[in-house]
Amino acid sequence: MKKISKYIHLVISVVLLCFSLYVRGQLPQFEHYAVEDGVSQSAIICLFQDSEGFIWIGTQNGLNKYDGYKFENYYNDPGDSNTISKSWIFDITEDQNGDLWIGTKGGLNRFDKKTGRFSLIEIPSRIPQAIIPLYTESHLMIQVFSSTNRLC
Repeated sequence: MKKISKYIHLVISVVLLCFSLYVRGQLPQFEHYAVEDGVSQSAIICLFQDSEGFIWIGTQNGLNKYDGYKFENYYNDPGDSNTISKSWIFDITEDQNGDLWIGTKGGLNRFDKKTGRFSLIEIPSRIPQAIIPLYTESHLMIQVFSSTNRLC
């Protein structure tokens, strides 16, 4: 009986050892996207994942939304005030309402995801218009910085 028990333990150990050779930690997989895939530019300045899981990509040539399958691009159109103020994107964050705040070379923009419209936030003329980092504090307040100082 002891020999059978040892034999069963040996067989189970060998089987488990064989399976353990196939089990290993998952290696991260990376997907590379280029302009041909739909992103507006291959040089990315900033990335942000919103509360809905979309990836927002800021470049020197526009804002890109990636849903896991395709890219949607947003560019400045000087003739349309509902587009982003400049296509050079520095930073992206989200507020408690789900609206995106985008710092651009042309100032601070709010993007209403429900309507798909951008609005430019007025900043006093004495402050440089290039908005670099945005910081959301507990989704209650957005701190805005320019290239020279903190704005609000």
